Amino acid sequence: MLPISAFLIAAIPLIRPSLPEVHPVHLSVMEIYRDEKTRQIGMSVTLFMDDFGEAIHYQTYEKQIQQGKIKAETLMERYLQQKLTVKMDGERAGFRIQRVENTMGAITCYLRLEPERADVRTIAIDNQIFLELFDDQRNMVQIQIPGKKSGMLSLDKKKTSGLAEL
Repeated sequence: MLPISAFLIAAIPLIRPSLPEVHPVHLSVMEIYRDEKTRQIGMSVTLFMDDFGEAIHYQTYEKQIQQGKIKAETLMERYLQQKLTVKMDGERAGFRIQRVENTMGAITCYLRLEPERADVRTIAIDNQIFLELFDDQRNMVQIQIPGKKSGMLSLDKKKTSGLAEL
């Protein structure tokens, strides 16, 4: 797996906000799940790479990233922390990027939630990812925790938050 910085540098042609839209849909998908190995609640967020590049102002920092003065991962995590709030059983959860996978123009960030939880009754999400960029942005949240109710929340500019009772 390539480091995020190396992948973003290789993907510069995809990250050009001045060009016409590369894709007609503006969508993010968040998944909340129980990690099979650790048994802890985990979370991932999948985003279009070109949209993410625009949101973190990749072109502004491109030279600094190439020189190793700043990491793309830092910009990505900072953006997600500004735009995403997760509460489990009423308690705000922090998060850190554990790893990143990239496929065909999309980036999936796997996030480690803090404090770690093995069980949860309610999950509240406020997701404002890319809402500053696109009027038609949709942020889907899928919850799949074995032994609990599965659910899906559809969030947008009119409704940025939702609550799932498990």
